[in-house]
Amino acid sequence: MLDNKTITILKSTVPILKESGRVLVDYFYKRMFAHNPEVLEIFNENNQNGTQQQALTNAILSYASNIENLVVLNNAIDLINNKHASLGIKPEHYPIVGKHIIASIKEVLKNDATDDTIDAWTKAYQLLAQIFIDKENNIYQSQKKIKGGWNGFKTFYIADKVKENNLITSFYLKPQDNVILPVYKAGQYITIRVKNNSHKSETTMRNYSLSDKANENCFRISIKKDQQSGYVSNLLHDKFNINDTIEIAPPCGNFFLDLEKLGNSNLTLIAGGVGVTPIMSMLLFALENLSINQQITFIYCNTYNNHAFKKTINDLSNKYSNLKVYYRYDKLIDNNISKIAENESIGYIDIDFINNVIPEILNNHYYFCGPKVFMINLYKILKNLNISKNNINFEFFGPREAIED
Repeated sequence: MLDNKTITILKSTVPILKESGRVLVDYFYKRMFAHNPEVLEIFNENNQNGTQQQALTNAILSYASNIENLVVLNNAIDLINNKHASLGIKPEHYPIVGKHIIASIKEVLKNDATDDTIDAWTKAYQLLAQIFIDKENNIYQSQKKIKGGWNGFKTFYIADKVKENNLITSFYLKPQDNVILPVYKAGQYITIRVKNNSHKSETTMRNYSLSDKANENCFRISIKKDQQSGYVSNLLHDKFNINDTIEIAPPCGNFFLDLEKLGNSNLTLIAGGVGVTPIMSMLLFALENLSINQQITFIYCNTYNNHAFKKTINDLSNKYSNLKVYYRYDKLIDNNISKIAENESIGYIDIDFINNVIPEILNNHYYFCGPKVFMINLYKILKNLNISKNNINFEFFGPREAIED
């Protein structure tokens, strides 16, 4: 634990961090990548457009603000721990980050970076690093102990490729050693590692949600081709074929369908675009594990001609009486509204739509994933409907403050 003097100094830096935190973080990333380019593979270059910087800025500010009560940061720390474990972060990475954070504080804050301030932040970083190291070690141990589990990256081969719509393709992945796969939690993701000859670190890693229920033989990921900046997604779509091999790290993530938390409540799953991937896994798991008396509402928002898993979802709707499916489209390509079915409608999700399709709104747990604007809007709607924060669950790759503020 930190002494009172250190805590007082850290809290005194909060106003400085609010004013200069983003400048400090921008400087930190540039400094670290310049001096230690080997860590580049850990970071998604697409998020270096400000997303990653803002997330770290918020994290540092939250840490300093809550240094006397770190328990309030447990959820945020758990999210980071899973992300770190998915990328194979090891204890030896933390001194590299710490060195550049402390150096950045000195070089950016200048006169505000007194000896006491540097000493306080050095102690604070060491404390936080040890928390991360211990928790991530627990994740690694759990991954290895579970039946079929492993640590690090393992070679898989592509058993099948199935086109789900114009942009999304499902990849069925089987382990080359034919060892059974571990049971994962519905909603979790795996990490893909590929070679990147144009990248300073020579490899690139990306997280992709598992889009099927767990089974011992195969992982399924369903990937949208990012035509603008998605190096890995384009590579997988265009260059990788059936029987090609690929490196995969074990399932991770703290966004998953928690049956204990759900209890006897009803379940609402809402997906926007490619956000359907973890939601699809949850749906398949829920149908096999929830009581027939628990209503499952599945809402999928997309463009009319860009549907993924539509036949599968419709077949499930016909099979399970406790599943109600609704499709919400932003527009019809040919404006022919006569083509849409009874459970299809045009427009964005709003309070009236939620009120009309979800029974017992307060007796529901909500899980959702999709584009940033979609999720911000949906979170506000649920809060305005007085849904308990404990009942709202989402996957968002960026600063949670962007949604919760």
